[in-house]
Amino acid sequence: MTNPQGTTWETETVTKCETRGLVAQRLVKQSQKDEADVKIQGNSAAWNIPVVAWKRIVKTDAKVRQPLGERRVVIIGFDDFLDLLEELWLHGQSFKLEDGEMPTIWVQNKWAQQISVTKVLAGLRQWLTAKLKST
Repeated sequence: MTNPQGTTWETETVTKCETRGLVAQRLVKQSQKDEADVKIQGNSAAWNIPVVAWKRIVKTDAKVRQPLGERRVVIIGFDDFLDLLEELWLHGQSFKLEDGEMPTIWVQNKWAQQISVTKVLAGLRQWLTAKLKST
C-alpha cells in the first residue's frame, strides 16, 4: 500500500532537485527492504551515497501533525559527508560563492541513544543566526 504522505514527499524531493538543475527521479518500488525512493543522478559509476531525507512531523494535543524543529533534514554517513566536503574544497569551483568564497560548516556533535535531529538542527541554526548577527 502506498503512503500518500510519502509519495508527496518523494515528489517534492525530485522537484526541489530539478529546480537546482539536478537530475532526479522517483523509483518504482520493488518491495525490497530498505530500498531507495528517489535517485539523484551523478556521473560516477563508483561513487554512490546513501541518504535519508527526513521530514519530521509530530502530533500535538489536538492530534494535528506539526513540525518539530527543522522541517526537513538530510542524513548521510560521516565519511560520505567528509568526501563531499573534500570534493567541494578541492574541485568544486562551481559551488563557490561570490568572490571565490567557500562555505563554513558549523558542526554540532551529539552522542545519544535517542535524539531529535530535526530539533537539534533547528537549535543550531538559531544559535548560528544569533552568533553571526552579534559579530
